[in-house]
Amino acid sequence: MAGLRYCWFTANDGHGGSVLFGCDVYDSDKAREHWRERGIGVCISPKRNRLVQHWYDTGLYRTQHVVENSLNRLKDFRRLSLRLDKTDTSFRGVLAFAAAILNWRLKVRLCAQTQAHQ
Repeated sequence: MAGLRYCWFTANDGHGGSVLFGCDVYDSDKAREHWRERGIGVCISPKRNRLVQHWYDTGLYRTQHVVENSLNRLKDFRRLSLRLDKTDTSFRGVLAFAAAILNWRLKVRLCAQTQAHQ
């Protein structure tokens, strides 16, 4: 679709279909129609000044937010953000290592919060 740019990703909706995620900047009737014609569900929060407020799954939208934040944390690793690896294999290895570090940091933080509340 010429003229439209999106900041989005698709995911499986659990029922064998795909869902397109986007923020309110990309909310337009033209965009919604474009993706629905292709059989892709749309989960875009409506603009506040919209006359017709379209429904969207808030739980699914929150999940999208968590995924985006995780991807942004991975970009903190210079080697990943600049794509300094020459081969796909080494890039995947660094990606897995960075994801493991982020997972470890999250668990340490959650343990510290749990101990603080006890």
